[in-house]
Amino acid sequence: MIVLYLGEYAAGGVATYLRTLIDMQEKNPKIEKIILMVSDFKSEQFQFESDKVQVIRYRYKRGLHGIFTILHQWPTILKVKPDIVHLHSTFAGLIRVRALLSFKHLHFGIVYCAHGWAFNQRVSALSKDVYIAVERVLSRVGYIINISQDEQDSAVRAGISENHMVMIHNAIQYSKMPRKHSAHQGTKFLFIGRFDRQKGLDVLLSAFQRLPRKYELSIAGGSILDDDKKTYLSNRRNVNYLGWLSREQIANQLLQSDALIVPSRWEGFGLVALEAMANSTAVIASKVGGLPEIVVQELTGILVPPEDPNALYQVLSSVTKEELETMGRAGRQRIERLFNPQKMERQVFDVYNAEFKLANHLL
Repeated sequence: MIVLYLGEYAAGGVATYLRTLIDMQEKNPKIEKIILMVSDFKSEQFQFESDKVQVIRYRYKRGLHGIFTILHQWPTILKVKPDIVHLHSTFAGLIRVRALLSFKHLHFGIVYCAHGWAFNQRVSALSKDVYIAVERVLSRVGYIINISQDEQDSAVRAGISENHMVMIHNAIQYSKMPRKHSAHQGTKFLFIGRFDRQKGLDVLLSAFQRLPRKYELSIAGGSILDDDKKTYLSNRRNVNYLGWLSREQIANQLLQSDALIVPSRWEGFGLVALEAMANSTAVIASKVGGLPEIVVQELTGILVPPEDPNALYQVLSSVTKEELETMGRAGRQRIERLFNPQKMERQVFDVYNAEFKLANHLL
């Protein structure tokens, strides 16, 4: 089987998802070749051990012109002659327009993962209706993988047929039980992600500025979209900006931290929470999207209302290092039990098989 991935801004959680799934598929003898197509702008670097993986970077920037750039990848896809085309994110999913308009029978299956439905964002009612209409039309092409039950339920409420979808939880790769090595005397918190409205860093900074200096906040990530960067800057000495980090550097920061903060306004899943749990780090997160499916209240972390700096401040100022340490250990046990990358790969491959057979009238 030849699998072609098409993404756009492949960074953060989407990049982690791609690495995890492709790393697992490299070991699958039934997949002979994998092509990963991502934007050369604001996408992370991808390196894989196997020579059966090829990475193609195309020139792209989000916007109206970017939509046409996505659509113009269609000839490249046809030239590869894949068995499966796996689309990642809303904009990459627009390539399904070309499939709808194709007069030729397509001999490959199409699988789409939105990584967070656009109509779940905090947008106007008109924009929400447009997003829903587009997704309902395009859902006629191929099959949809939702990354959380919340995403699945949202799609059903939007009128997308359950017959065209399946829910497969995200997973990440993890090593043996790590050893925490925080040297900070006070409580150290960590934020990992994009500097944009969705990820809620401004909410965290608003809450954190009320805490005394014995608390420390490290911020890993940076801007991808064209949001006002000043919103996400702080001049406090106990706030450290680390920039974008490698997977190894992120793991090291998590091991040094007492808790990861995920203050998102909306979230399809929240893969970064799994990264924290894999490193025995507690998670303090907004109660939105798929995050409550990951974080068990007061067992593996703490859930707070979204866009509520005061509620977040109350949690950050009252939780103890000992409580966070206990939650971190419980989180590691939970990820080993429920979020297995081998299981995810098997479930995704089952979808591939079904879609390929359907496209070639083998069912």
